Amino acid sequence: MKTKLILVVIILQMQIISVWSQGNLLIAPTRVLITKVNQTEQISLLNTGNDSAIYSINFVNKKMNEDGGFITLAEGDTGALFSSDYVRVFPRKVALGPKEGQTIKVQFKKRTDMPDGEYRSHLYFRDEKNYLPRGQSVTLSDSNSIGVKIIPVFGIAIPIIIRIGKLSATLSISDISLEKDESGVPQVKMTLNRTGNCSIYGTITVNYTEAGGKPVEIGIVNGVGVYTDILKRYFTLQLPKAKDLKLEKGSITVIFKDPENNSILDEQVIELK
Repeated sequence: MKTKLILVVIILQMQIISVWSQGNLLIAPTRVLITKVNQTEQISLLNTGNDSAIYSINFVNKKMNEDGGFITLAEGDTGALFSSDYVRVFPRKVALGPKEGQTIKVQFKKRTDMPDGEYRSHLYFRDEKNYLPRGQSVTLSDSNSIGVKIIPVFGIAIPIIIRIGKLSATLSISDISLEKDESGVPQVKMTLNRTGNCSIYGTITVNYTEAGGKPVEIGIVNGVGVYTDILKRYFTLQLPKAKDLKLEKGSITVIFKDPENNSILDEQVIELK
């Protein structure tokens, strides 16, 4: 059901769940996990722009790389468990007026022949304008030339995950180092190591403790995933809050937390000298 009041609801939800925005489309949550307990979920959409928009909703299958990026898999690729065959999504196209929102439903369609494991596909929300191939708009500028205008095609993909059976995973942090980027902003580099038969998802927090002082948060990022495609992920977290700190004495603590129960999956310390 569409309602402009959804804007208020999503703003409130931002305190407890992830919200993702690209172009004029805002989506919450940014990850859907389906289990035996919760077999139906809702996703909230909001058009934050001043013009009406139409969004198509389709599945794509993606593979995560060790740098955290994704590769879109071609149809027919095997070797992974995809959730798209076991999930019903409706509606599959929405028209939203300015500042208007709508919810879509994600429903699990369990089959008896499903082996235990974690299934994942990505739900892709695409802004449907009258695009030519590759997003190019071709116009005649004069009798002898053709002008080409590049129009960005906005889309957001969020993972839809199904977990069947007894699944578990552990995470450890290794190879942590404190460096500076080209502009002099401190950053922490690390390797996230995953073991087990399901993905890991959580929040990374970086605290600085000056010698004899109390911990101060200097960096945080939500929604960090290490999916079943990989056993390790290389991750860099920028620390703009620490740009004016000397970071010479004391320690840097890197913490990875599970947001569902706020438990610490791993914690590592860099001693500064």
